[in-house]
Amino acid sequence: MYNHIYEHGGNPNQISLMGHSAGVGIVTTIGNNQTFLQEHNLNLSVLKHNIYLDTESYDIRNQIENEIKIQSMLYMNVFGINPSVWDASPKSRLISV
Repeated sequence: MYNHIYEHGGNPNQISLMGHSAGVGIVTTIGNNQTFLQEHNLNLSVLKHNIYLDTESYDIRNQIENEIKIQSMLYMNVFGINPSVWDASPKSRLISV
């Protein structure tokens, strides 16, 4: 996209990633982990914004450990009771640059 954005009337200095629900995980992974962009000789500076919509699963561990019991149970039904699985949440994929 970055290399061909001008062909479609875009601006390479205005690239944003946006994800909703499960897409938050994709945007978090790509938009905060330089290794994906490095494969194309780019870095995180090419992204102007990362936009997260519907972030209920952004921090699964927090939802299970700190929410009301009924909501915690809903998350445990999906993600199980093994805390190591809870770290599959997008928040745990953030990498400092």
